[in-house]
Amino acid sequence: MASAGAGSEPSNGEVAKFASSFEPKSLEELMKAIDQAAKSLGFDSKTFSNGVRLLGLPIVIAYIFLLHFATERKHTIVSVGSGRGELELFLRKLGFDVITVDPDPSSYAGKKPTVCTPDYPTVDDLFNGKPELQNNCLMLINWAPPCNPQNVDNSFDRQAIKIMKPIGLIVVHERYPDGTGDMGGGAAGSFEFHEWFTDIKRDQRIYFEVASSVTNPNARGVRHDLNPQVSMIVNSKSPSIGSRSFKPLFTLPPQVERADPDFILSPEQMIFSMFMSMLGFNN
Repeated sequence: MASAGAGSEPSNGEVAKFASSFEPKSLEELMKAIDQAAKSLGFDSKTFSNGVRLLGLPIVIAYIFLLHFATERKHTIVSVGSGRGELELFLRKLGFDVITVDPDPSSYAGKKPTVCTPDYPTVDDLFNGKPELQNNCLMLINWAPPCNPQNVDNSFDRQAIKIMKPIGLIVVHERYPDGTGDMGGGAAGSFEFHEWFTDIKRDQRIYFEVASSVTNPNARGVRHDLNPQVSMIVNSKSPSIGSRSFKPLFTLPPQVERADPDFILSPEQMIFSMFMSMLGFNN
């Protein structure tokens, strides 16, 4: 991993073999290799989604690697709501097979350019084009926009799970109290997704949570309630999983320190957050 220098062609080096052949001996070694790969390829963690930026790129990619590793390293990753596609581009550089799905990649990008043009605009289009991926793919949902309970049509994250029935998911999400003691849709992930995620933790029929890592809620910052988490969710009915005793290669930490302790929302994000709150999207 360390031998792949900036400007080199990763398809010819160790970085491109990361997904298919890297054999880490510990979580620390895995995360160090991810960090080295990001630096060698020139990826700046501060340009990723708020969730990835705060959790840290190494832990998020470690989740993806470990799920991919546990399912025989052979499944396509479907990234739903891929946005600018920077995380997806990094995954492709690491040798993962990634399909991107997003109807409007610039909608939450601000002034940042799109780096990966979506392969499909919607999950319905993906299913029509590649029906063989149903029950036969992994899914990545990274910082999906929130929506309130009345806007179920915008629950594309939950709808994608229903349509594609992935073997397993890696989700970067967040929810927080709505001020009434109940939990509503958070800063990332639809209300319907969060309800489903809560339900599988209570009644694990098909999907079940394997691990989740959340940022330290006591870390300093302008917005203290922004505490994203990354979760691994798997389908116990899949032959690739096959058991509720499924465990990743390494134990994943339940809590991580903020990778960027000085993080603050940009002026555009603050305005957007206030606007969403006024519309009731965050409660």
